[in-house]
Amino acid sequence: MAKKEGTSQFEGPVRMCVVCRQRLPKRELMRYVRTEDGALDYDAEQTSQGRGWYVCRQEACQKKFLKFRLSPRHMGGKQ
Repeated sequence: MAKKEGTSQFEGPVRMCVVCRQRLPKRELMRYVRTEDGALDYDAEQTSQGRGWYVCRQEACQKKFLKFRLSPRHMGGKQ
């Protein structure tokens, strides 16, 4: 059976790593959320409310993401 135009090659939800921009199944990515005090927190269950960032498990992406700083745009305000 031919693949439909525009459909994903993955089963289930697909998200993109904010560092390398690779699209992967949601379950293969790590999700971080902004806490009320403005810090980034790992969301192991991937169910926390709020703005989430997905990062793949590649060591290079993890290291780059640790240096990530939240700008006013990321905090929900205007730049």
